[in-house]
Amino acid sequence: MIKQLSLDVFEKEIPELREFPEFENPIVHFAMDPKSDPYYMLPNGIITNHRLGKVSIWWLLSEENIKIAEEIRNDGSGFFFRHMSNAMQDAHCIIPCPDGTFLSFFEFSSIGIRFDPKNKRAFIFDSAEIFWPEEKVIAFATTAFVKPDSDFFYSSCLRELPDGTKEICDVEIAYDFSRWKKIRISKEAYQGDANAPHMARVHEGIFYDSYFKEGNYLLPQNGKQKLNREELAEISMRKLFESYQKIHGGSVAVETFEDSCLLRFWLIKKLSPSFEKFLQNLKTRLGCDQLNDVVFEKLFPNSKFLPGRISYFPLSNPDFLQLAETTNGSPAHFEFSKNSNTVYVSSHNFDIFLDGIRYFWPASIDRFELFQGELRKTGTFDTPRWYRFTSHRVFQNALGEFIATIGQPNRFYIVNARTMQEAFHIDLARNDIDSVPIEDVPGWVRKTHSGSGYPYFRPFEISENGNAAYVPFKNGAVHVQLTAPSPEKKEIRYGNSENSSTTDFDEKFKQLTSISAHCYKIPPKWEDLLVLAKT
Repeated sequence: MIKQLSLDVFEKEIPELREFPEFENPIVHFAMDPKSDPYYMLPNGIITNHRLGKVSIWWLLSEENIKIAEEIRNDGSGFFFRHMSNAMQDAHCIIPCPDGTFLSFFEFSSIGIRFDPKNKRAFIFDSAEIFWPEEKVIAFATTAFVKPDSDFFYSSCLRELPDGTKEICDVEIAYDFSRWKKIRISKEAYQGDANAPHMARVHEGIFYDSYFKEGNYLLPQNGKQKLNREELAEISMRKLFESYQKIHGGSVAVETFEDSCLLRFWLIKKLSPSFEKFLQNLKTRLGCDQLNDVVFEKLFPNSKFLPGRISYFPLSNPDFLQLAETTNGSPAHFEFSKNSNTVYVSSHNFDIFLDGIRYFWPASIDRFELFQGELRKTGTFDTPRWYRFTSHRVFQNALGEFIATIGQPNRFYIVNARTMQEAFHIDLARNDIDSVPIEDVPGWVRKTHSGSGYPYFRPFEISENGNAAYVPFKNGAVHVQLTAPSPEKKEIRYGNSENSSTTDFDEKFKQLTSISAHCYKIPPKWEDLLVLAKT
């Protein structure tokens, strides 16, 4: 399946952007309009060029493209459409290609899009039909690694073999898909989670994968040392289903429940509307706003969310696979020091199962040192009220080496990379979290994630010289000066003001309310291939 999409390009001059000459390269991130695109299938690229003082939109949300998306969805094609959720907005990779196109893969999905702004078109494709169709690619990692001055990139995928078994495959792929090479098959790293690694990175000859969606639990009541998310969901739903059967006298056959094996709460409707109503009433009676709370606070009060894992191996010896444990669960992103064999790994420390996100305890960033081919943990940064670090960057400036990260929803942290202690922070919007009782913080943060209108920031980039940060949000961007005696911020809004006329750019931009969790600098060698529409 390869479908051509139309791609419109809209541009607007934002002169204030030139006040930040530290940003030499254009920066791209994705934004979406869930109202028009409820399946998160048509992301729109936002390209900010500080040097030129311009912002552009690669716009996919045409009536024609939405119709194509609907046809693909109704056809039931691809793993993508059977496992869709709002989490799709959080992770899209962007891979700049030497021919001026840009590739993107979606979370939990085999679907990808190739953007071609030069020719104002895009192509949606199912990688399950392109790469080893006899073995079936289920999902690619959402963040791939671009090797400079080469004709290929690195990624990871989850594949299903003809016998139904699954495996993780680390791959090298040509930008034009003309060739691909399996670097390593990691059956021993795969533990039953139906997702690809979250991030694939290569640094100094080492290939890294993070197992963000693995979700392992310690459940003493069950007499078993460790359960994965699917096992815990099945046990939990079975207990709840048995309680339901006692009340309703077997109005839904046990076999129906067992055959449905899709244990997501939103699919319970397919089992029985009365079972769904039973679960809603149970949450109300127990004072829980999520079924997850029922599970962890009522069914299994002593359960624990276990630390996560990353895997790594040298490209020169792919058989030498090793695993490292992170401080917290949900390891997500890798960043690397430019001056040493130091790896910084973030762990969001939440899981998504049953009916949404559950935060367990504060997120963390671990520092690992690569010593004689083995990762050794040498430090951890966390802070009590901050339950998700949406992304992080390692950077250097005249003051030293630092880690920047955003604590959900809107606190921007700068961490001393040597001590792994906070250097300073600045709130990008109003600060409410400090007034929330500490025991209520996880629920409060969860509500900001699910969309309460609260100012919420996800992605950011650091300038090339390490002196400034660029943090986009749905109305524009906040710029933070990192070397001032005290942190300074300036907000720039991209939408039209009350005294200016509304342009096509303004009309499109104000529709985009969901922002991806990642920004990417466009390498200078590809900048001249970008075609920006005339104002």
